[in-house]
Amino acid sequence: MRRTVVASGVAAAVAAVLLGSAWIGYHAYTASDSYRLRAEEVLISRLTPGQGYYRVNEALGVEPSFSVKLPSGNKLHQYEREWETLQFIESPSGATLSSAIYAKSLSFRPNISLGGRDVRLNVIALAETIPLYKPTAVNAYCGAHKGGYIEAYYPMPNAFRAQNIAVGASSAETEEISLSASCEALAMSGCQVPQPKYDNEVSEALAGCLEKSPEIREMRRTLKVSVVVVTAPGEQLVPDMLYPPDVVAAGTINGR
Repeated sequence: MRRTVVASGVAAAVAAVLLGSAWIGYHAYTASDSYRLRAEEVLISRLTPGQGYYRVNEALGVEPSFSVKLPSGNKLHQYEREWETLQFIESPSGATLSSAIYAKSLSFRPNISLGGRDVRLNVIALAETIPLYKPTAVNAYCGAHKGGYIEAYYPMPNAFRAQNIAVGASSAETEEISLSASCEALAMSGCQVPQPKYDNEVSEALAGCLEKSPEIREMRRTLKVSVVVVTAPGEQLVPDMLYPPDVVAAGTINGR
C-alpha cells in the first residue's frame, strides 16, 4: 500500500511539472514577437469598412493616437501600432467609410480583402494586385524624408463589392520601406507629378501619362504593396481617405 501511495505521489508530481512546463511554454509563445505579429495580422484582416466605427474602436481595444475633424465633416482616426499605422474615416452618422493600412515593417504581412480579392501586404507586387484593371488615378510624392506611390481604382464593379481601392507603398513613418526606385522611375517617366499641400490627392492625368512609361511598368512589377485603402461598398474614394500618416501626426490638417 505504501508503495502505491508513493507511486501515485510521484506520478502526480511529474504531471504537475509537465503541466507547469506546458503553461510556461505556452505563455512564452503567446508573449513572443512572432505570435503577437501573427495575432495583429489576423485582427487587422478582419477590420472592414462599412460597419459602425465604434465596432472598429472596440476591436482595437485602444483609443486612436490622433482624431481629426476634416472640412468635409468626416473624422479621421489614426492608430499608431507597432508594425503598422491604421486610418479610418468616420462619417457624421458614425459609419466607417474607409480603412487604410500603412505597413511600417516588412515583417507585417496580413491578408487583406480588396473587394473579395485577397492580397498579402509586403508580398504581392503592385502589378499583380488588380491585374485586370488599369489604375484610374495616381497619387505620388517624393520628398527628402518620404516617398509614396499609390494607385487608385474606381469606380469598381459589383464583382469587387463596389468597394473602391487604392494600393501602393509609402515610406511615411518608416525607414524599412524604400521608395527610392519608385521616385527614380517617376523622374525618368517625363510626367508632371502634382504636388498637393497634404499629398492626399490623386490625378487621373498622371495615371494616363504614367501608363506609357516603360520605367513605371518595370517599377510596378517589383514594388511590393505596403499600403491599402478600401472604401465601404458604394463609397467614393476621396482625399479624406488618402492623408499620409506623417501629415496627420504632424497636426497640420485644419491648422490643428
